[in-house]
Amino acid sequence: MFGILKTPEVLDFQIDYLILLQNFRTLTGGKFDELFVFITRFGEILIPLVIIAIFYWCLNKKQGAFLLLSTGIAEVFNQFLKMTACIYRPWILSSRIQPSAEVLKTAGGYSFPSGHTTMATSLFGGIALLKPTKLIIPLMLVIIFLVALSRNYLGVHTIQDVVFGFLISLVVMLTMFCALKKAEKYKYGDLIIFLLGSFCAFGLLLYIHFKSFPLDYVNGELLVNPEKMKSSSYLYAGYAFGAFLGWFTEKKLINFELPKTKKEGIIRFLIGIVPLIILLSHSRDGFILALGKNWGTFLNFFAFSFYVTVLYPLVIKFGLSKIKFFR
Repeated sequence: MFGILKTPEVLDFQIDYLILLQNFRTLTGGKFDELFVFITRFGEILIPLVIIAIFYWCLNKKQGAFLLLSTGIAEVFNQFLKMTACIYRPWILSSRIQPSAEVLKTAGGYSFPSGHTTMATSLFGGIALLKPTKLIIPLMLVIIFLVALSRNYLGVHTIQDVVFGFLISLVVMLTMFCALKKAEKYKYGDLIIFLLGSFCAFGLLLYIHFKSFPLDYVNGELLVNPEKMKSSSYLYAGYAFGAFLGWFTEKKLINFELPKTKKEGIIRFLIGIVPLIILLSHSRDGFILALGKNWGTFLNFFAFSFYVTVLYPLVIKFGLSKIKFFR
């Protein structure tokens, strides 16, 4: 099915394009590298989750939930395609490609489709869908384009990687938007959404458990270790499951209220974001030490989205709401 994407006819012109960008990096002495490294962060977990938290805690809970569920399920489908196609990174496909060293830590394993582009499209495309103004739509599209371009510029993804990452997110985003609207009309609509999202998350883990992967060696070294790749699937499965379980739990059992003033919203955000950033920055090693790499990664990223949807909302409702300042 994905064989055509691996053919020289399809890949050669994409490699030439990456070489063109690489030559520009060389001619400019890497002056723009830091800028594109910064831009590419908008497709990673930290910035998107902070933006989602702003929506969920302070602006519009339904919109925040949509963005969280959309990013979670889009990354699950991204991982499904990534583990199915098993297309190698550009520098493996061509020795002429020399990716930026600063982004190699987050660019291991298989290449197709781009996870950064998937995350950026589902988040910023979702914001454009929710707030379709003359300013928001072009701004969000520019951010998506720049994140996709950054993955090419830094030499870690081909054109087909970012294009399919964009298309996956577009389909998932529109489907999730319609599904959540539809679910509001039915008594068990929310339960169905939760069960389907959970099925996708754990279905991905079941799929990679039984699937066989290519074991290609060069000079006795395995090009891509499938066991390392599996941890990425556990990562996004945990993130997605935490999002769906947390959304469903909060809606049925907590139902916290949005802030009544801008000042209250800002303080609420500042109080809640500090533990989230600490959790994002320092918790992974502890989870992995306790549960092993795969399930430790799963629970770690489950904790991120569950904190946003349940743990801090509990603090808001039963802690902050009791303080006179927040009434």
